[in-house]
Amino acid sequence: MNRTLFLSIFFLGGLFCAAQQPPEVPRHDFSAPMAHKRVLAGSFGELRDGHFHSGDDFKTQFVVGKEILAPADGSVARVSVSHGGYGKALYLRHPNGYTTVYGHLNGFAPKIDSVVHARQYAERSYAVNIEIPEGEIPVEKGELVAWSGNTGGSMGPHLHFEVRRTRDNLAMNPLLFGFSVDDHRAPTLNGLYLMNLEGSDSLETLSEPRRIVFEKGRDHALVKASGRVAFLVDAYDTMDDAPNHNGVYGIDLYVDGQKAYGMRMDGFYFEHTGLIDRHIAYDYYIRKGVRLVKCYVEPFNRLTLYDTLCTASPILEMTPGSQHEVRIEIRDLAGNVTRRSVTVMGSASPQAYQPRHTATPTDHSILVYFDAQRYNRIQYGRFRADFPAGTFYKSLYFDFEPIDSMTFRLHNRSVPLQGPFTVQFDIRHLPPQWQQKAVVARPYPRRDGTVSYGFLGGKVSEGRLTLRTSTPGTFTVALDTIPPSIEKGSWRSGEKLPGRYLRMYIRDGQTGIASFDAYIDGRWVLMEYEYKRRELTLDTQRENIPPGRHTLRVEVTDGVGNRSVFEDVFVR
Repeated sequence: MNRTLFLSIFFLGGLFCAAQQPPEVPRHDFSAPMAHKRVLAGSFGELRDGHFHSGDDFKTQFVVGKEILAPADGSVARVSVSHGGYGKALYLRHPNGYTTVYGHLNGFAPKIDSVVHARQYAERSYAVNIEIPEGEIPVEKGELVAWSGNTGGSMGPHLHFEVRRTRDNLAMNPLLFGFSVDDHRAPTLNGLYLMNLEGSDSLETLSEPRRIVFEKGRDHALVKASGRVAFLVDAYDTMDDAPNHNGVYGIDLYVDGQKAYGMRMDGFYFEHTGLIDRHIAYDYYIRKGVRLVKCYVEPFNRLTLYDTLCTASPILEMTPGSQHEVRIEIRDLAGNVTRRSVTVMGSASPQAYQPRHTATPTDHSILVYFDAQRYNRIQYGRFRADFPAGTFYKSLYFDFEPIDSMTFRLHNRSVPLQGPFTVQFDIRHLPPQWQQKAVVARPYPRRDGTVSYGFLGGKVSEGRLTLRTSTPGTFTVALDTIPPSIEKGSWRSGEKLPGRYLRMYIRDGQTGIASFDAYIDGRWVLMEYEYKRRELTLDTQRENIPPGRHTLRVEVTDGVGNRSVFEDVFVR
């Protein structure tokens, strides 16, 4: 692809404003899922690592056990229990065409819990996913359905609450449905940036975003620029009664009084959530850890967040003597707005930006041209990487470096991918017993010269180790021969438990816990797993463990089949 064609496509991307508008929603069908005052710890659409936050996080005053109430009549659609993710989660289907979701729960109401408990025993698994036929477990508006918690990937007690359009699973902003929160604070503009879009497609050249300086107390700034430039925003929103830096609801860009870009965090499809890497300046985020929202829409960005009625281009063509008046508005759903204006003056200097190359060749690396529309492969010694057509958003020179016979660097993390690729190692030279312990890993050199490893996983078949991934970087083969550890809690062997709960602690520092099973007197029993604390808990009362002396056996297996067994005696 030549330079002229690339710029033409990019320019069309800058003008793109044809996104689907979210539908009207019922604002009075739902009541609040909790009775106490609603304060947000996290907002819908908040920018997360590799995805948008799909709901609102309601605070629970740092405790678990708050009552969760059905916001409308309906029935249970799904119940899931997982080690990570949403932990214990509940899905309610409502007749108005929407489904509400509740994550990180501590427990379910009895009529729901009995179904979950029975399935866990039927599958002999703590983690279950249960689809419930419509109408089988009805709920009424205001009925107790669960208790808030801190299970799964939660970093503290709260309720994760979602509203989804049932027919197509569109995640929608819960605050659109009338769940008001006290908010009299305007969003905070942490930084407004200007980025030059000049560059060669084949060299993957980007410009370094340049922060616009506003004098203290001023909402207007003057900047000079040359070539094709666009704006980026670093902003967050705060609400009453909470210091949390939540995501912003809307961003608008006006050029010479005409709307050039608009974004509203109303709803998105889960299959599009990875497009956050097109929504933000991904390269800058990887290098600096700051998510800058692009005030323009790039090609292949299918998010349903952007306005359809743009009348100007958000990409400015700056030539000597040209001038544009730009206004940025950042807003929340309560109507609070923060505004800044910038006068952009054309400069004759072509050095108004710093070019960056995402390829980082070394003395031992190889630059390989990848056509984004074709299947690409790298094969070197025992290593192979396969990139299906469409893996990359655009064609590029891909940096490949063999580090040793089993360690290879594939470019770097700064290039966002549109889809996954596979890496494969030929490990037939390893003894068969070691092949089954092999995993793909990412090496991290330490300052003292040693190396730590992040275990990524992979599957072994016919002497080949294969991993599907969406993140470039350095890959190697590591062996996990260490079984998980199992430790008991504060109870003593052969003595009476101090309460109704028996706790164990399990850990695996390599490939992670894959499965666990517990047996009392030879009978499988349910133990709940809280992975953040690495804690297994047996509720002897709930699991009907009779008084007296009992034998306990716990079996734990890691990601490559290493197994540990713990046996002891306790008295209830």
